Amino acid sequence: MLPKFDWVQLGAMFVLVAFGLAAIYSVALSAESGDLQFFQKQLVVFGIGVVLIVFMALSNYRLFRNWAFLLYLIGLLLLVGVLLFGTTVRGTTGWFRLLDFRFNRWSL
Repeated sequence: MLPKFDWVQLGAMFVLVAFGLAAIYSVALSAESGDLQFFQKQLVVFGIGVVLIVFMALSNYRLFRNWAFLLYLIGLLLLVGVLLFGTTVRGTTGWFRLLDFRFNRWSL
């Protein structure tokens, strides 16, 4: 399974992530507070993404064909649900809030 893996695409992704992390780190250091909170959050999200990439690369993607319609319906329901029940964050109504946890980029 790994010989068919697209190593060039993975390498390009790592280069882009490295540039993004370097930019976030540079901005964080140039700020007066020197807070690396966003850099650390980005590292956590990157780690989760790498785990998901490895999981998906090693799994049989053909099994998702059986679940495609259900996943599509769930996606549509979430999109409609955010329009009806979403909270407004920084002028954009597009986030869910469950109890005290917000599903958006600032919630990690």
